Amino acid sequence: MKVVITYDNGRVDVFDDGRFTAAQPFGSNAMLANYELRFDRLGQTGLWLCIHHYDISPGAAQLDSQEGTPRASRSRGWQFLLAEKEEVSHVVQIKADERELAFRVGGELVDAAKFKQMVDLCISDASQKSKAQCAVELFGILSRMPGASVAAPEEICSRFGFGLGAYDEALAISASPPGSFGERHPGKEDGTQDVGCEWMKGLDDEVPD
Repeated sequence: MKVVITYDNGRVDVFDDGRFTAAQPFGSNAMLANYELRFDRLGQTGLWLCIHHYDISPGAAQLDSQEGTPRASRSRGWQFLLAEKEEVSHVVQIKADERELAFRVGGELVDAAKFKQMVDLCISDASQKSKAQCAVELFGILSRMPGASVAAPEEICSRFGFGLGAYDEALAISASPPGSFGERHPGKEDGTQDVGCEWMKGLDDEVPD
């Protein structure tokens, strides 16, 4: 796996297990590698990559009762800290094997996988639009769905991987005037806007693993 992390100061960190490392670091019986990018710990202890492996042991194979096929044993490997907790607020993009997993908008990290999933599902001409335009259109589409009238704006945004701050930034960037696709979410009584995203909840509070 190749993980690329880009920071707001122009720094780019590249982590590549295929370069300058042993082709088989877990032993001759390891047949399958299991990679975990722990985004669930991103706002708590930083970004971790865990690598585990499945081993085969022909001499002591356990047969599956239904299939009659030997089962490989899963072994825990190692975990690697790719970005410190203090560095996360400066991350602007995270990619793995050329696939975008997160990008920053309006001071918040957006769940790129969830965003792409909803764009592919709802917007037929997304290739002709910017991410900002797609985000505004998604907000409008999801706001018109049954039951959405009682949903909080942050809940609607979270369905496509955005927080309120990220959505406001997308709305400002978008060439479309407010109301063409979506609407600006209501702010607090004092005129300020709520900021947050369930996916990044806990970013400021370190919770030991």
